[in-house]
Formats: sequence, C-alpha cells, structure tokens
Amino acid sequence: MSNDQTPSPQWSNPPQADQQWSDPQQSRIISSQTTISYVIPPTVQVVQPVVQVIQPVPRNTKGQGLGITAMVLGILAALICFIPILNVFGVPLAAIGFLLGILAMIRARGGRGPIGFGVAGFVLSVIALGVTIGMYALLLPW
Repeated sequence: MSNDQTPSPQWSNPPQADQQWSDPQQSRIISSQTTISYVIPPTVQVVQPVVQVIQPVPRNTKGQGLGITAMVLGILAALICFIPILNVFGVPLAAIGFLLGILAMIRARGGRGPIGFGVAGFVLSVIALGVTIGMYALLLPW
C-alpha cells in the first residue's frame, strides 16, 4: 500500500445485504450492495436570537423645581458678585437663591425631591453674598 491511498474501513462483522454501515471518519453511508457512497449533509441547528428589550429606569423628577431655581440663581449671583458695580444686582439674586435653597432642602428632607440642587443653590448663594459683602467692606472707608 502506498502513501497516497486512503485505507478502506475495516469491519469486525461483514455487512448483510440490506444493512447499512456508517463510517464515522468520512461521514459516508456504505451499503453492502453498492460501492459508490455519498456524503451525508451536515445537520444545521437553527438557533433563534434572544432579543431582550431594556426599559430605561424612570427618574423621579418631581420636587426639583425649587432646587434647580436656587442653583441657577446662585450661579448667576456668583458670576455677578465679582464685578464691582454690577454686584449690587447680584445681592437680590443671591438672597432669593438662598431662600429657595433652604426651601428645597426642607422639601427634600420630607421625601418630596432630591437634595442636591437645593444644597448647590444654597452654597452658591451664600458664597455670592459673602463675596459681595466682603468687596463692599474692603471698599468702604472706615
């Protein structure tokens, strides 16, 4: 036997006339009646894709109005407080932001909204009031 020939399958029991044997190495059906064999088509397993729809988590945005308003007024007052003549207009903004920040924090403690915007508005308003009062204290002759 030379190297380019493929060996034929060896059977422990010879096949009967109506029996079919499977050769696992070549995936062919060999019949005892025919010498021509055909290839078994591979089985295809169809897997359906799993589609999972992810819903966004609803955010509780109720009760943020006071806190957001306090923060916006605090930001405006903090920006204006460094300008010498215009900082007079920043004092009412800071005062309103200060009061709204306190109200937002009180509502947040009662469980009717988040506390973050209220604290930010309160702190920015206090800083703006402090800078404005400090600038006028330094400018006034004692």
